[in-house]
Amino acid sequence: MLSDRCPRVFFAGRCLPVVLVTVCCLHYSAAAQFEGLVESKNRTTDETGILHEFDMKMWIKGEMVRIEISEIGDSPGSTVIYRSDIGLLWILNDRDSTFFEVKKVVGVRDSVPRFSDGSDPVLEKTGKKKSILGYRSEQFIVRSGETQTEIWGTKELDRLADAIARGLGEDVLGSGSWNDELTRSGIFPLTAVTRAGSGVWESSEVTSLREECLPESRFRVPSYYQKQSVEQYFMSE
Repeated sequence: MLSDRCPRVFFAGRCLPVVLVTVCCLHYSAAAQFEGLVESKNRTTDETGILHEFDMKMWIKGEMVRIEISEIGDSPGSTVIYRSDIGLLWILNDRDSTFFEVKKVVGVRDSVPRFSDGSDPVLEKTGKKKSILGYRSEQFIVRSGETQTEIWGTKELDRLADAIARGLGEDVLGSGSWNDELTRSGIFPLTAVTRAGSGVWESSEVTSLREECLPESRFRVPSYYQKQSVEQYFMSE
């Protein structure tokens, strides 16, 4: 079983990368205009302690976000479309061309498990700096219980952080004190590695950022997909 000491967030049966968890906790402003594609490589530990690698692609346009995650171990790939503009979220099952729909009520948080290990995380700015994907980045260390997360982030991608938070909605994930501190500093995380003991528990690395005009059709459910109830969807998994 997974240890409660490790910060992990799941949604629709999938583990969300550390970088995405951090970005979701950033507040957005009305001035966000980023539109395009973000790609990342990630690793996560399953219930048996085995570390799996997976890729994630995230398309952002206005208040719309499409996230595609490749298969993780024996679990098939998944697609989630966030439509904060109309208060809906769609989770697609590409194997049998079905989907189910979640309505998002303004001012009410989604029923997503929040992580907690019973202690307050400590964020440390190390002073180390380097260039990642051409962006000036600095290192942060987060210590929480027996886990440690190393984050490299930049202040040069605040528009992207705003756009992701706008599309996913501020209520998707809860925030912690170290997320709040990164938010106040205007830091966008490019890499994050969480270690438990001597081993890597999970990690995420942004590998590509590309601004481009995206068609709205990318953020719609294909017309031939059949709508299911939540119970029907998970029974088919």
